Amino acid sequence: MTFKLSRPILMAVLTAASMVIGAKLHFNMNGSMVTLQTFFLCLTALFFKPGEVFFGQILYLVSGFFAPVFASEYIGMAVLGGTSAGYLYAFPIAAFVLAKYGKSNDWFASFSWTIMAHVIILAAGFLWLYFKVNMDAETAWFQGVIVLLPGAFIKGGLSTLLHSIGEKYLRKTS
Repeated sequence: MTFKLSRPILMAVLTAASMVIGAKLHFNMNGSMVTLQTFFLCLTALFFKPGEVFFGQILYLVSGFFAPVFASEYIGMAVLGGTSAGYLYAFPIAAFVLAKYGKSNDWFASFSWTIMAHVIILAAGFLWLYFKVNMDAETAWFQGVIVLLPGAFIKGGLSTLLHSIGEKYLRKTS
């Protein structure tokens, strides 16, 4: 008896695994730690189907209850109830929206949708910081959105560029 993974399951697992890698790769930008999670979110959403990336993101969040898959070494409610939870909870929605609407032969259109995915994530992060963490609005806006915007544009642009190159290469070999 052989076990054959179906494409949706494989793509969901690849999505979750790429998020773990992205969480562990980070750099400092404007005094904030910036991870590559949203880079991998955008990249997988541009290549995979909406349901695949949605369930991949859910798998990533659920795995955070059992293993230190997030940027910190904490697990469970220490992260999923902490200051970054709003961003994390927006990942499945942002990935689904980008995978559904962001695929285009027009680089700028795809790039715009990667920025929209980041807007969804940053908005959820801001709302979480303001309402759940009780951070004042000005601090939540600056630390939770403004400081992260340059990284969002860089990660969105890079994922769109790699998708464009990948699509051209894949079309040539097909």
